[in-house]
Amino acid sequence: MKDLFEYYQDQPENLKKICDKWSEKINEGLTYKDCELFLNEVENIGYTFDYELSAEPFNLRIMDFERHEDDFNGLLTGDFNEEDINNKPPKKNYTGLTFGLPASTPTHINLFLKGELIERVELWNTNNTGQQVRNKLKRERKRLELKLNNLKKTTT
Repeated sequence: MKDLFEYYQDQPENLKKICDKWSEKINEGLTYKDCELFLNEVENIGYTFDYELSAEPFNLRIMDFERHEDDFNGLLTGDFNEEDINNKPPKKNYTGLTFGLPASTPTHINLFLKGELIERVELWNTNNTGQQVRNKLKRERKRLELKLNNLKKTTT
């Protein structure tokens, strides 16, 4: 994938505006904190880049959530179902949570009770940053686990 810092002409307008805003500061030299602020701005529109201790940004690209796969370790427990597009449980009469993982990043959580889809929560869309997806995953997983526990109690 090409580095959009090097291919400025291929940047979409919203990305160009952010890069233009930071261009003078980049030429003067960024601090590590500047890189964090700059990165936050581009991540908010679905792009990302890398930087090291030199605080020189490189490899500007569209956000690839697979790179953030490790960020989800410990948050995902349950059945992983890469093909649950039809909202089908992984097993007949399944009770629990499934996570849609088409690209190693959770896109949604399904809550099943005895094989029936009770609720589906979308986690990601093109306006979300990786951090927003992680936060929503934490929040919704807790909520759905509580709901599942209550449903189990009332149906047994």
